[in-house]
Amino acid sequence: MVDRTPFLLGATLIILSSQLTFICKFFLSRNLRIARERAWDQTIASRGKGPAFWQPYVEEWDQPPTVDVNRWTDEVKGKVLRIALKRCELACNFGGVL
Repeated sequence: MVDRTPFLLGATLIILSSQLTFICKFFLSRNLRIARERAWDQTIASRGKGPAFWQPYVEEWDQPPTVDVNRWTDEVKGKVLRIALKRCELACNFGGVL
């Protein structure tokens, strides 16, 4: 007769550990949410900024600078292509280890 006690004990511990993990996560996540809200409220209060500070966003530029998208994409494409070629070269040199 084979003694199945170690197997049953291991299976029981696995089942109980998953249930205990769920229970801990449930209560901890609730408490963490409450603590986060309190910390945020205290942070805002400690800054001493009145309601006048929290106004909608105002653009600082009369005419914002333009971005040359073509130049930016050409630079990024060049860098990405260079990295890809280096990776390919390394893979070929080392027989596909990477």
